[in-house]
Amino acid sequence: YLNDPDGIMLELTLETPERYRSIEIGPHTVSLIDSEGRRRGAVEQLDFAAAVAPLHGGDTQKPLPSGSYIGHVHLNVPDLQAAHRFYRDVIGFQEHAYMAPVHMADLSAGGDFPHRIAINDWHGPAARQAPAGAAGLRRYELILHGREQLDELAARAATADIALSLDDQGVLALHDPAGNKVTVIEAPA
Repeated sequence: YLNDPDGIMLELTLETPERYRSIEIGPHTVSLIDSEGRRRGAVEQLDFAAAVAPLHGGDTQKPLPSGSYIGHVHLNVPDLQAAHRFYRDVIGFQEHAYMAPVHMADLSAGGDFPHRIAINDWHGPAARQAPAGAAGLRRYELILHGREQLDELAARAATADIALSLDDQGVLALHDPAGNKVTVIEAPA
């Protein structure tokens, strides 16, 4: 974990699905069991230099390569259950882990590791978005593959009585229970 210059916490994770066997959720901790049966802490120290070595020969001052994307977003929300229902039942993420003892949920789009969203209520019921003019998340974008997925999401939102908008470029926008704006677009063909 580290903070950017604006004080926003970033979690850098080097995920290696080929080394993953299972996850154990305890009352106060999460442990990963690797392919050799070793227990690993979910927040073990990461060798940052080794993690970024493939990027630009290890030069951490250069921007990420074109085509890079964020594969895991972690949101602080005031109501874990409401956010969990929204991302599972409206957006359509699959439940990866619901960890009530540690006040966190992890959902995925496409299996155990790719394209995940995690939510927690660690900041309590007073967690709110940063005020206007302050650094913070304002919106993020989900890319769906095919008009059918976009239409299905719109139908789920309507069923859940979630307000949404569709602009003239076909961009669907809605807000999660914490007030985060989610724009949903169809991937280019």
